[in-house]
Amino acid sequence: MQVRRLGDAVVGAIGMGTALLAFDTRPMNQDRFLAAVRTALDAGVTLIDTADTYAPRPEAIGYAEELVSAAVSRAGRSEDILVATKFGHRRGPDGEWLLDGRPEYVRKACDRSLRALRVERIDLYQYHRPDPAVLYAETIGAVEELRK
Repeated sequence: MQVRRLGDAVVGAIGMGTALLAFDTRPMNQDRFLAAVRTALDAGVTLIDTADTYAPRPEAIGYAEELVSAAVSRAGRSEDILVATKFGHRRGPDGEWLLDGRPEYVRKACDRSLRALRVERIDLYQYHRPDPAVLYAETIGAVEELRK
């Protein structure tokens, strides 16, 4: 597989996204999710993209992150895989999509993602979608604090 440089990391040119797997509400979804990630890893994928809000229900924050962590751990190749996750796009109680770029939310989302992914450092942390109600510099300032 061709590779690309992503900061200091080198990853396969083809990555795997987990949104559609996470939004699947059919029975046995977790097994399908884990099998799909395992198949991608076996095929040489080294970049997996997820987000804290990828889940079959609004209250299941961290669902996809937890399953990605489990799949990568089971593959025994966690040092070879770059896991990218996102923040700033959340779901309200009725399932509606909301934006939240407040610095306090960024910190809370990061802590939650660290726990869900079972890591001490997030490889690539992305701002899912800017929140027009919060100055971009404030949101990115919070990310910079987390990076330090």
